[in-house]
Amino acid sequence: MIMRNFILSGLLLLISTNLKSQEKATDMFSVNAGFWGAGINYEKRITNEFTVIGKVEYEALYYDSSHVWAFGNLHTNLTFGLEGRYYYNFDKRIKKDKKTLNNSANYVAVEIIFEPIWTKDLNDNEGISLKSKSLGIIPKYGFKRSISNHFYYEFNAGANIRNYTEEYKYYSDPEISTSKWVISPTVEFRIGYKF
Repeated sequence: MIMRNFILSGLLLLISTNLKSQEKATDMFSVNAGFWGAGINYEKRITNEFTVIGKVEYEALYYDSSHVWAFGNLHTNLTFGLEGRYYYNFDKRIKKDKKTLNNSANYVAVEIIFEPIWTKDLNDNEGISLKSKSLGIIPKYGFKRSISNHFYYEFNAGANIRNYTEEYKYYSDPEISTSKWVISPTVEFRIGYKF
C-alpha cells in the first residue's frame, strides 16, 4: 500500500513537472524548404515571447520581359533576412496542454529582406541584360507547429513591400537605372528541421 502510494505520487510529480516544463521561446538553428525555395535560419530568444531570426535563403522567382514581377522567365537568387517575431499565445497553449516545442505558437512578425545584385540576360538574341537588387519589409502573421522533436511546419501571410533597383542594358546603349516600390501579398508554407 505504501509502495503503491509512493509510485502514484512519483508519477503525479513527474506528469506535473512535465506539464510545467513546456518551453516558451527558445534558440533554434534550422533548415527549411517551401514551394519557392530553401533556407538556413538561426532563431535567437530575446524574451519568453520575442525572438530575432537571421536568414539566408535561396529562392526562385519569375520575371517577365516587361520588367514586372510576374510569370515569365524563372530566376533564382540568394536573399538575406532579419526578422523579429512576437509569439503571443504561448501561455494559452500551455494552459490547454498543447505543445510549445520548437516555438510552436502563433506570431506576428516584421522581416527585413535584402536581395543582392544579380545579373540576368533576359534575351540573349537581343543583347538585353538586367542587374537588380531589392530591399524590402514584410509585416506578417503566422503560426509554427512541431511535428516531432526535430521537424516542424510553418505558415505565414503578409504584405511584401519592396524597393527594386534595376539597371538595364540593351546592346551597346548606355545603362538605364530605375527604382520602384512594389507591394504584393506574400504567403509561405515551409517544412523545417531543427538541429
